[in-house]
Amino acid sequence: MNIDSVSINQFDLFLFDLDGTLVNTEELHYQAYRNAFESFCLEIPHSSFTFNEYCRYAHFDDVSMKEFVGKQTVLPYEKIYSKKKEEFLRLLDGNLQFIEGAEALLKYLIQKNIKTAIVTHSDSDILGKILSKIPLLTNITYMITRNDYTNRKPNPECYIKALNHFQDCKNPIGFEDSYKGYISLVRSNVTSVFIGEESYYFFNKIKPQNHFRNFNTIKWESIKSTIENYTNFVDVCLDRYMKSIQLCREKFTIIIKHIISLIKNYQGNIYLTGIGKNALICRKSVSTWQCLGISCHFLNIPDLFHGEFGILKEDDIIIYISNSGNTDELLKCCQYVKEHFAVLQIGLTIKKDCSLKDLVNFHYSITEDENIYEIDSINMTPTTTSTLFLMLLDMLGVKLAEEQELTVEKFKRNHPGGELGKVQNNIIDYVVIVASGLGSRMFPLTKYIPKILITFKNRPFIQHMIEYWQMYCKKIIIICNSIYNELIKFYCENYFMVKIIHFDDGSPGTADTIHRSIKQEYYGKNILFTWCDILPEAEININQLSQSTIFTYGDECRYGLIDGNRIEKLSNGNGNIIGIYYIKSYRGFPNYTVGDDICDTFTVNYPKFLEYKLYSLIDIGDMMKLRKYNSQLLSLSFQTRFFNEIVKGIDDNTLIKRSLDAQGDEIIKKEINWYRNIKSNNNYTPKIYKFGRNTFEMEQLNAKPIYRVFDELYEDQKLNIISDIIEILDDLHSNKISIEKDILMQDTKIECYDKVYQFMTFQIN
Repeated sequence: MNIDSVSINQFDLFLFDLDGTLVNTEELHYQAYRNAFESFCLEIPHSSFTFNEYCRYAHFDDVSMKEFVGKQTVLPYEKIYSKKKEEFLRLLDGNLQFIEGAEALLKYLIQKNIKTAIVTHSDSDILGKILSKIPLLTNITYMITRNDYTNRKPNPECYIKALNHFQDCKNPIGFEDSYKGYISLVRSNVTSVFIGEESYYFFNKIKPQNHFRNFNTIKWESIKSTIENYTNFVDVCLDRYMKSIQLCREKFTIIIKHIISLIKNYQGNIYLTGIGKNALICRKSVSTWQCLGISCHFLNIPDLFHGEFGILKEDDIIIYISNSGNTDELLKCCQYVKEHFAVLQIGLTIKKDCSLKDLVNFHYSITEDENIYEIDSINMTPTTTSTLFLMLLDMLGVKLAEEQELTVEKFKRNHPGGELGKVQNNIIDYVVIVASGLGSRMFPLTKYIPKILITFKNRPFIQHMIEYWQMYCKKIIIICNSIYNELIKFYCENYFMVKIIHFDDGSPGTADTIHRSIKQEYYGKNILFTWCDILPEAEININQLSQSTIFTYGDECRYGLIDGNRIEKLSNGNGNIIGIYYIKSYRGFPNYTVGDDICDTFTVNYPKFLEYKLYSLIDIGDMMKLRKYNSQLLSLSFQTRFFNEIVKGIDDNTLIKRSLDAQGDEIIKKEINWYRNIKSNNNYTPKIYKFGRNTFEMEQLNAKPIYRVFDELYEDQKLNIISDIIEILDDLHSNKISIEKDILMQDTKIECYDKVYQFMTFQIN
């Protein structure tokens, strides 16, 4: 055998069928069948059951041989096969030898430590007998027999199992002598070689790319590697993609800049649309933009002409994508919109000169060179062009979102499901926020609201806590005093993963609160407990929570963890136990005294625990600490919600209000719509000088917030003011509707009580 080491060594795994490929046992199988037929006195003419005819049945699938035998006798196939196997094992004595060149190849592979495997249709009994006759085969690295897989050749299961065993091998090659074996190899996506004569019954059916009579005749340099073929194909495709991307780099920059500047001046919805493959690109991009918090929708052009043009409103934007810019349906839609609606139309095409260019407000050809090559051999399938459109729309959406301060929390709010929305670990089952106290250290801020609703960085602290901890657990539980139950429920209604447990009394001690709140239904679960006024600033390494854990930070706490394993209450208040505890396999606090803090009884109930040191922490536990974080708010002239801002206008008498994220966009859209629809020239609202897409300029009013006014009035005076406000609102609107009293009272409570006190700031002395 001619050993071409360079060509052989390009392959790192050799897969061999056994019978007829490595050893001459295929002819012995044929002879064993003939002997079995004769033993049952079945006279089958030699001409109708030659070796090639045997291959016709035995090599096609797993049932053809059974059908052939069934036509020859009424005896059960199993009885014939049992006799055939007996004859075959007998024939192995003295008749077994390698296929030409197989022995030399195996010796070379074994010497070079190249991985090998036998993947055979024979069972383990037959393989064992063959190995005992040819000891060299025992050096094969891995062996798979008929006992090791369910679906037989031509199903690729057996070869896939071998490939999975050698996952580090990147360029395997396989050898087969049968039709079903060769098909199995090809389906496994490995370089496949057929060993046998051209007279073989199925030779013309399989038309093997790599064919040799035996191993001595193999020309290794001529073998066409599957990996090489695929690699060349992938290289060509990637080259076309990369060249096309380079041609678009400068144009993409200009287009994104221009379109974003246009979008900022419009307050309506954004619509993406196209025909055919481009419609699918638009649908995908719409989904991406919505995940990013952008108000974007897909326009189905065929549906528009059957009643759906009604969704278009003034200040909407339509972005069309088209390769040629000459598609009839798209042009018809664009022309109709131009004639009937005051919306902004933008066209994105490959071709520079096209009919769409004359219909839209702004047209952009996305590449410097119109001769973009698709990756298919006929240069017609939308592949490269579709990819370019997808890239441009994705970049446009991401840039829009980043200008609205995209964050992980905002993304997860829009995408709570699937793998992206799942928690980042499966270690913590529940995070329990303990907010059962009355917040006496935060008075007067907690005069009307619980501590967990105090404003921090322009949002209720509870929102910061939920958005942080929801990344680490399956569900969040809030333990609160029953007097705040409805108020907290109101602020948690948008968080589907939050459950609220309320107490009717103030329990003496946190151990008692937790033990009576988190009952037996939670036993055995992994639970993290945290006080409601602290929050880690950085992400925690969840993989360090291998057992119960106490979190530590700083030296301003009542309790301290000494030497990492002993809890002490420190009279000087220089402890480091902050109030975050992870309990693996929670089972309550059965051993505690009423009045105990959780630290007093932790080691009794959970003696084995770890320490987790935090290096940064948000702590708003008292007024001094809260002032440290919110001191910057005291210097601001205008205080707003987190989703919008107010800044000075062109002079001292005007203000500009604008949204900061997708939530703000939706709210300010409604606000602008309200100002546009109320009666003009009224004496009750500020003058509006200019409207934008997500902003408007207005008259500045110098007045007190309503809660300041209420602090100075008696109850009957407050009710009179509310009545006046309702009458004014009634007068401002031309269209009037009747409202049920219960709804009116509930909405008034939310707007004039719940929300007002929630957003009190540090102007309270």
